[in-house]
Amino acid sequence: RQLSFKFLEKPELHEFNFQRLFLRPFLLIMENPGSRDDVRELILRCVDNMIRSLSHNLRSGWKIFFSILILSARNPNEKISTLGLAILQRLLDEHLDELCRRNTGSDHENPQNEPTESMTSFERRIRNANAEDFVGLCHASLSFVQIEEVEKLLPIGLSMRALCHTACYADLIAQKRVLPPVSSQSSDPLAFGYTYEGLQPIEAEYMVLWRPLLDGLAAGMCSSAKSNSGGVGCLVQKGSVMTLRAILLRHGHLFSVAQWSVILRHVILPAIQSAVEFDTSPVVNITSESPLVSSVEFLCAPLPLPPRAADEGLQKFAVQESTAESAPSRSLGEAELLVEASFADLRHGGDGNLSRAYGLSKEVKYEKLVFGPVK
Repeated sequence: RQLSFKFLEKPELHEFNFQRLFLRPFLLIMENPGSRDDVRELILRCVDNMIRSLSHNLRSGWKIFFSILILSARNPNEKISTLGLAILQRLLDEHLDELCRRNTGSDHENPQNEPTESMTSFERRIRNANAEDFVGLCHASLSFVQIEEVEKLLPIGLSMRALCHTACYADLIAQKRVLPPVSSQSSDPLAFGYTYEGLQPIEAEYMVLWRPLLDGLAAGMCSSAKSNSGGVGCLVQKGSVMTLRAILLRHGHLFSVAQWSVILRHVILPAIQSAVEFDTSPVVNITSESPLVSSVEFLCAPLPLPPRAADEGLQKFAVQESTAESAPSRSLGEAELLVEASFADLRHGGDGNLSRAYGLSKEVKYEKLVFGPVK
């Protein structure tokens, strides 16, 4: 650990990936099935400390950290999983600028409308590396969304908090704080650059950033993880629908007709069909001639349209959230604010009117339920 801190005190040159090589032993220990949970916890706390104190120098090391966090999400030990997500939450709340920097190695930034043909090969590599890190961050958060039933279920709050992360990432793309890669499409679903077919090059490049979010939320809609509690049915499925809905309502105008077409054909419609076809939960009541099933009830229960972004009630909720004890230093984006208000309404049994979300009971703070302090 001490050697790693010393090594990370010096910035890494863009052409090298020494950080990834030097930090790899941490990942190997996490991957080793024989490693004890107390050792894994120590590694996570080392990762947290390195991010908190040296995030401004991190470059290729992000890939190792994201892989470690993904492994923590798959760990059946609740303490390990909770600690991993808490590290991600702190990263978003306090160190997002370091991760989303658009510096190309010179003293200026590439504007969004700069023709990619005029970029040097060095600038292209940096832009692709930054986009790849962002996709890795998306995968790290989505790994905490429970999409399969396991022997020991983790707290449902972990999945719900991870869903809030996806809305934050959507806001970053919409705000152009993250730029798409340059000619880096791939046909391999597991490789960086995987996008949808049938799009123009610039449309496909942007979908490299959007696809992990859209596919991850679609997987959440089809989740088989049991979470029937509080009379709200399957929270992972419902939360995924609400998050995808918020993202598309707030940022859908950014998509072209062709992009909307692939989103419908490859994300929304297959997810709904799969959720209905493979549902095995018991029938809970009968309406007319059609049975309502608890885990797919969200598909037929219409939600009221949310208020506009500048709605007074929604802004009051944003102020209320910003003054909370565990509030992030950054402001919430449009989609993230809508998801936070929707989940607050769901959590406290509201009527779906998000203009009144600020008036909901604050007796139990959601973040405190999900996270403990990271020491």
